[in-house]
This record gives sequence, structure tokens and C-alpha cells, in this order.
Amino acid sequence: MRTLRRPSAGVAALVTALAVACAVPALAQQQTTVTKFTGTATATGVWTRTITDITEPNGPGGGTIQAVYNVNINITIGDTADQVAEAYRAACNATLPAPAGNPNGYSAVRLNTVQPRVRLSKQKGTYNYSDGYAFPNGGDVITAFPPPGLSIVTDLPANAEDAPITTPAGLAALAAGLTAVVWWARRRRVAA
Repeated sequence: MRTLRRPSAGVAALVTALAVACAVPALAQQQTTVTKFTGTATATGVWTRTITDITEPNGPGGGTIQAVYNVNINITIGDTADQVAEAYRAACNATLPAPAGNPNGYSAVRLNTVQPRVRLSKQKGTYNYSDGYAFPNGGDVITAFPPPGLSIVTDLPANAEDAPITTPAGLAALAAGLTAVVWWARRRRVAA
């Protein structure tokens, strides 16, 4: 019985270590938002996302506004959700400070090309954001959000696609995997 526990424990420890390694990138950011895009633009204009950078409450000058960034995305009639998502990702990475040059830096990545989503993460501290969209209509400039024809929704990541191992589904999969490994090890030992 003693020899059965050692291989099972070793395999279980290896699987657990891999699960933790997968979870670390998802947990590394201080704040993350996911923006989902659907539809096709029916007007030409500029979407401006204003990001207000706030330091950590326990950091130097904690809880204070450090910088305000305007991320501008040009939208034209006929732009698809996928095109707007890519433009948003590129504009965030071009406008916001990167983590390599700034410990409070940001990073924007695409999550899914079938259902366009962009994850924006800040390494330290938090941020607030607000949106505006301006487009000409005849001689007037109309300001509204979201852009006509598009749906742009931003929220915190809460599903397996955003942080796979830290969700209930990810943890259930991990538990099922560990159970399968233990069962396999026992079966192998009985057969030997």
C-alpha cells in the first residue's frame, strides 16, 4: 500500500504544479477588463476610451490619479466587430505604457477571433474608464456611446476563456483530472 501512495502522490503533485503554473498568468494582473464586440458600424466617427490610471492604495501616493490616457479608435461605416476589436487592441498597446517600461504598465491582447474580445490588464494598481463616441450627422456632431450598429460591452473576466484554471469549471476539471490519475495509478498497481 505504501508504494501505491508514492507514485499517486507524485503524479498528483505534478498535475497540481502544472495547474498552479497555468493560473499564475491569470492572477498576475492587478486589474483586468474584457471588452466584447458585436455588430457592424453604421456611422463614421471616433470612439474615445479615457483611462484614468490609479496607483495601489498602499503604494506611494496610494489611491491617487497618476495619469489620464485617451485611447482613440477611428471607426468607419462597415467596420465589423472583429476589425473594431483589433483597432482597439492596437490603440491600447500604442497609447498606454507597456509593462516592460513601467511597473504600472498595461497590456491588451485578443482573446477570441470568432467572438471578438480584448483583455486589457494593468500590472499594478487599478484604473477607471469612460467611453465617448463622436460622429458627424449632417452639419452637427453627435456624441453618444456605443457607436451606431455596434455593441461594445466591458466587464471583469468571469468565464473559463478569460482565466481557465481559476473558474469553477477549471477547478472541477482539475479535480476530475486528479481523480482520474489516482484511479489509473491504483488500477495499474492492482494489475501488476
